[in-house]
Parts: sequence; C-alpha cells; structure tokens
Amino acid sequence: MTLDILIIDEALAVGDVQFQYKCFARLQEFLDAGSTMILVSHSPQILIRMCNRLLVMEKGEIHTDSTPEISVNAYERLLY
Repeated sequence: MTLDILIIDEALAVGDVQFQYKCFARLQEFLDAGSTMILVSHSPQILIRMCNRLLVMEKGEIHTDSTPEISVNAYERLLY
C-alpha cells in the first residue's frame, strides 16, 4: 500500500479556464483514488469545491478545523 500526499500552495489561481478545468479533473482523480491533498488557498470557491475538511490558521495556530463552509465563514469573519 502506498500513501500519496499532494501539497499545493496557491497553484490553482493561474492559467486559463481550460488549464484550470484540466487541473481540477486530475486532482479529483487523485482524491477519488484515496489519496490525500493539502491545498493552501485564499479562494473560498476552490476550497469548498475541493476539500472535505478545512483548517483556518491564525498566527501559527489552528483557529478552525471543520467543514469547508464553516471554516470559510470563520476565515471571512477574521478578515472583516
């Protein structure tokens, strides 16, 4: 058994729509195979679409560890 972990840091914010679609399709295949992805992003839409668990960090500490929707709301409350 191999354990694959993919770490992505803001890489999905680049490229045209076709490139992004291709990336999302490949990432979904990776997740469907049972692999783990750590995705660093400030895009709520990407995080909600791609994640089933989301951590919000503040000053090096975990602020929220929950569903994407709850965590995105917590992140937005921190910002505003």
